[in-house]
Amino acid sequence: MKFQLAASLIVALVSFFQTEGRAETLTLARDGRSNALIVLKNEPSVAARNTAGILADHLKQICGGEFVIVTEAALGDVKVVDQKIVASAEPLVENFILIGESKLAQALGATVDGLGPGGVLIRTLPNALVLLGPSKTTPSDQSGTRYAVTTFS
Repeated sequence: MKFQLAASLIVALVSFFQTEGRAETLTLARDGRSNALIVLKNEPSVAARNTAGILADHLKQICGGEFVIVTEAALGDVKVVDQKIVASAEPLVENFILIGESKLAQALGATVDGLGPGGVLIRTLPNALVLLGPSKTTPSDQSGTRYAVTTFS
């Protein structure tokens, strides 16, 4: 019962953080198993890797599933078709959690443009959750993506 409540909470949170009024439902875990990969840009910073680790740990505590962290290169040839990620490599999951700025996040239209210090972007798409915040553009506060992850989790 506790697990089912936690899993429902994850789906509800993802549905809450929706984009442009569209109700997107994105299942990150089901029956105690992860249903998403955590994806970082190729050659991520130490801070991005640590932030992804924090998210993986929080999600495991909530739903019991192991969330694998990979870079975009692990997905093979990746395309975005109708706001959906299509990867040539066969991941064992249906969905993707993109952490920080990356080529894939940009292809989905998710950027830090217009976000100031402390601003975050949390966006759901048909098979992706994007969590990012400004880092390079605000040298005085380089924890934007960490703020997005902790706001979500």
